[in-house]
Amino acid sequence: MYSYLHFGIAVFGIFTIIENLRWRKVFGIIQLHFILLLSFMSIASALDFATEMGYDLNYNILTSFTRLINTILIVNLFYLLSNNKVPKIALVTELIIFVLYIFAIINGFRFIHYSKGVYAYIPDAFHIFNILVINTLLIVSMFSNIKVLMNKYNDFGNLYHVRLRRWYIFLVVICLFVVMSSVLGILSFFYIIQFNKVKVILILFRFLTISFILFRPKFIDEMGLVSLKITNFKQKGVISVQNFELHFYMNNYFLNQNASLNDFALLLNHSNSEVSQFLKEQTNDSFIDLVNKNRISYFKEQLKQKQHESFTIEALSEMSGFNNRQSMYNAFRKYEQCSPSEYINNI
Repeated sequence: MYSYLHFGIAVFGIFTIIENLRWRKVFGIIQLHFILLLSFMSIASALDFATEMGYDLNYNILTSFTRLINTILIVNLFYLLSNNKVPKIALVTELIIFVLYIFAIINGFRFIHYSKGVYAYIPDAFHIFNILVINTLLIVSMFSNIKVLMNKYNDFGNLYHVRLRRWYIFLVVICLFVVMSSVLGILSFFYIIQFNKVKVILILFRFLTISFILFRPKFIDEMGLVSLKITNFKQKGVISVQNFELHFYMNNYFLNQNASLNDFALLLNHSNSEVSQFLKEQTNDSFIDLVNKNRISYFKEQLKQKQHESFTIEALSEMSGFNNRQSMYNAFRKYEQCSPSEYINNI
C-alpha cells in the first residue's frame, strides 16, 4: 500500500512542477524555491517507492540526503513567504547544520527508517540531537514565521488578505504534521510504536506541501525579486492575471478615492480598452462595478468589526474609498439591497 502512495505523491509532485514551468515569462525567487522543493520532494517519494518495491538504490544514503535538503527548503519557504528573503543568520545556521549532517551521513548516520520489520539504523547520540534539538529549532522557526505572516496580512477588509490567511492555514497544518512526525519519531526511537505510523504522517505531509504550492494565490508568483528570465511566450497586449491581482487587490487600489480606469490602465502599462476587455473576460464587471463591489466588501468588514462604534458612517465611507456619503449609499443599496443602517441592525 505504501508503495502506491509514494508513487502517487511523486506523480503529483511532477505534475505540479509542470504546472509551475509552463507558460512562464519570468521566475521569482519564491517560485524557483517552489520548484526546487517540489523536485526534491518528488525524488524522495520516488526513492521511497523504489525501496518499497524491493529495489536497492543506496536508499539509506540517498534518502538521508534528500530529507536533509527538503528540511532546509521547507524552513526557507516559511522565511521567503514572511519576509521575501532568508535572514543571513538563518542561512549561516543552515550551512553549519548541512555540513554537520553531511559529515555524519558519510560516517554512517541515517535518518530513522523502518524496513521489513526492523529499523535500518543504529541509534546513537546524533539521532537524539537530531530529534530533540534540530526538530525543535525547525518547529520554532516555522511557527514564528507563521505569526509574522498572520500579523502582516491582518486587514480583513482586503479580500486578498483574507485569501492569504486562508491559504496560510495550510502552513499551520504542515507545522502540526512536523510536530506529529517529531513526536512519533521519538516514540519509535524508543520502540514504543512502529515507524510505519510515521510513514503515514510523512506521506500526508508531502501531499499537503505539494497542495499548498499548487493551490497558492497566483499573485504570489509576482512577489520577490526576479532572478531568472525565460523566453517570452506571452502575446503582446495580454494582461497578466497575477499582475492585475497584485495591484488591484494586494495594494488595495480600490480604496483610492481617485481610482479610475485610465489611472489603473497606466499603472498596468496597458490601454483602457485592454483593461476593459480583461475585466469583461475575467469578471463580467465593468471597472467601476469591480471597484465599488470591493469598497462595499471593505466597508462591510469594518462594520462587522464594530468600527462604526468608533467612526461615523461618513468616515468609514471615506476609509472605504468613496468620495462622499451619497455615492456609498447608492453602491450599498445596489449590491446589498439595503442601507448601511439596516445592515448594522441586522448584524
